[in-house]
Parts: sequence; C-alpha cells; structure tokens
Amino acid sequence: MATVIRTPALGQAIANVRVLEWVVREGQKVRIGDPLLEVDTDKMAMEIPSEAQGVLLRILSPEGTEAPEGTPLAIIGDAEEDISELLATLESD
Repeated sequence: MATVIRTPALGQAIANVRVLEWVVREGQKVRIGDPLLEVDTDKMAMEIPSEAQGVLLRILSPEGTEAPEGTPLAIIGDAEEDISELLATLESD
C-alpha cells in the first residue's frame, strides 16, 4: 500500500519549508530512515528521512516548492503499484 510522505512538523517557529533537493529520484528504492530530500527553513537546511520503504513512485513537491506542515511531498509504494486513486484523492483535498 502506498504511503504519502508529508512535510513534518518542525516546531512552532517554523511555518514553511522550501524543497531544496531530492536525494532520491522517482523509480529509486528507499528504506525507512534513508535521506529522501533536503529542505530549507528560515533557520537551517536539513534532510528529511523516508518514513516508508519501497520505491519513490511520485514526487509531488518539486525542488523550489514552498511546503507548509502537512503538505504532500511524495508517494512511496511498490514498484508497479497503481496510485491513480490516491493522486485523485490528494488533488481533491
């Protein structure tokens, strides 16, 4: 089952982050805890680790995107998994 990776809560003083760089590219395998992407806040740059294991199926927030807490960043799942329904749900939110 696919997992939506979202911008984590980084504290009250940090409202938004900006996606700097994706460490993992679409189609690559990732394990829990592996660095997934780098973000920048008004205070520091940091890596966001993967919360799921599988294949990075879709990047939802490309480099340069502002991403408030809870913003969908990516979808991780099985290599051949159909995520069309999940994408439709995310678009309707």
